[in-house]
Amino acid sequence: VYAGTLPRILQQPESQVACIGASASFRALADGTTPISYRWLKDDVTIPGASSATLVISPIAASSAGAYTCVASNGCGSTRSAPAFLTVLGGPPVITLQPMDQTT
Repeated sequence: VYAGTLPRILQQPESQVACIGASASFRALADGTTPISYRWLKDDVTIPGASSATLVISPIAASSAGAYTCVASNGCGSTRSAPAFLTVLGGPPVITLQPMDQTT
């Protein structure tokens, strides 16, 4: 008889606000029967290669905004974290009109 336990999310990822060009990271931590594997999703779509407890997004683009969740899995099944939201602000100010020389 196998007495394993389903993964349980101990640390939920936290929502963040960041500017275009910056970086952000989300972290989820699970316990349960080992080994535990992690998989990250953005807006319910798996992020290729995102397979650790920490997800780093760098550099942030406007398209990085969304809901991020982590799925922790082991031989007993999987558990999904609560969503963490990344809100993306515009980049640094851009000068669109240069000052002009004046003679007085």
